[in-house]
Amino acid sequence: MKNDIVKNIVNDLTTQIQSNIKKADYFLTAKQKSMLYILFIGIKGMSKTSDEAAAQKQKQELLKKTSSSLTHFEKSTQLLIYTTDNGILVLAHDFNNILESFLHMSDTKSKQKEARPLDLCMGVEFCIVNDSTLLENLKPSIQHAISISNLAVTDRLLISRAVYEIQKNFIEKNKNISIQKYHTLRFPNEKIQTDIFEVSDSRRKLYFPSLVIFRKKTTHRLAAAFLITAVIVLIPLLQVKVFQPIRVVLQGKLPAKVYLDYMYDSPITSIWDPEYQGYLITQDILPGKHVLSYDEKIDIRYIQAVLIHSGDNIIKLNWQEAELATSYIWINYLNEQNWDSHEQLKDTYTVYDRTTFEPIIKKIVFDLRVKVRPLEKNLFQFLFLWEIHEDGKLRFKGGRTIDWDATSEYAYRDNMVYLGKNEHIFYDYNVYIDDLFFKLYVRTSYIEYLSVSENK
Repeated sequence: MKNDIVKNIVNDLTTQIQSNIKKADYFLTAKQKSMLYILFIGIKGMSKTSDEAAAQKQKQELLKKTSSSLTHFEKSTQLLIYTTDNGILVLAHDFNNILESFLHMSDTKSKQKEARPLDLCMGVEFCIVNDSTLLENLKPSIQHAISISNLAVTDRLLISRAVYEIQKNFIEKNKNISIQKYHTLRFPNEKIQTDIFEVSDSRRKLYFPSLVIFRKKTTHRLAAAFLITAVIVLIPLLQVKVFQPIRVVLQGKLPAKVYLDYMYDSPITSIWDPEYQGYLITQDILPGKHVLSYDEKIDIRYIQAVLIHSGDNIIKLNWQEAELATSYIWINYLNEQNWDSHEQLKDTYTVYDRTTFEPIIKKIVFDLRVKVRPLEKNLFQFLFLWEIHEDGKLRFKGGRTIDWDATSEYAYRDNMVYLGKNEHIFYDYNVYIDDLFFKLYVRTSYIEYLSVSENK
């Protein structure tokens, strides 16, 4: 398919989405998921008639019947369907709904007595989107799906390597389908080819891709049979390299220790790439959303979320600082006015989900109180209390008492006393007392540093 035709299809589809963007936004937010599987259903084959008007009418009828079939499909409520003059776009959160749609169309085709001169070809790509950049994220993925479908033999579902790697465990366990490596494809504006995989309906009889050869003379059919037999015999002997490395180049400031997806036991490794003037990551990275991060302190982290797709990924580093909250009370305990001190801090912090790598904004409230009780002569007793609230709920509460002689020549220190944790961060406090001041700090640190806390 020519690039200008693909461009026109993409523009047509994105115009449709834009015209009712609320519908697409609702489809995303209703499931609270950012991953979409994109199925493009195109037309392949030529009409037997030379009448272009009749051929176009035939094409439109096929698209109309296919669209109607999908609309009345039992899983249609889980799909978002757009129809154009050149094909049908189907969006789904669950890849299983794409497969079931494919099998549904396969069932529909099997019930027809005569083969159609025009038939369907299908390609699937995936995309990670968010509300603010829906169309920007969708456009290249739609283009990929159209390019993939253009490779397809009719009544076959082709999927990108990214979709295969995400769903391979599910696909390989599904007895209704079979899958094999089909072809390689270089997407527009990308230098490296990527693998394309073919999904077929294993419930049907053996179906040979090249139907044309079986419509020829008997000698051609025999030749085809010998060729297919040879291929079946040779397939187990072939050593096929299924996966090709994804190229990820980071441009900009790259600190000494940067980690991928919070794997703090092993920082990423890279080499300088003079062609792209950046750092080529040497580890294998799967397609999808990831998080790069490095730490300045145990409570200051720099983060960049990245989306990796098949082929070249040139990423300009633009680190976002994520600093956690700290609250404190610092009083002159010789002053009676400070003998009942209270401090409350309201703040927020941002972390990334360890599975979806979506940002999570947490609201936090520190509520600290210190009460000073004078004892005999220069002795004082300090009672300090703390409450920590997350997203409006009380998470941690406690208190402690310390007796102190103000004439002591040594200061009192108690560092990093553990208070509690969630899956992303932990809380601790520090106490310092000298001959004049009482200081209490309650702070938040990233969970990876929990081992340095004294766990008292």
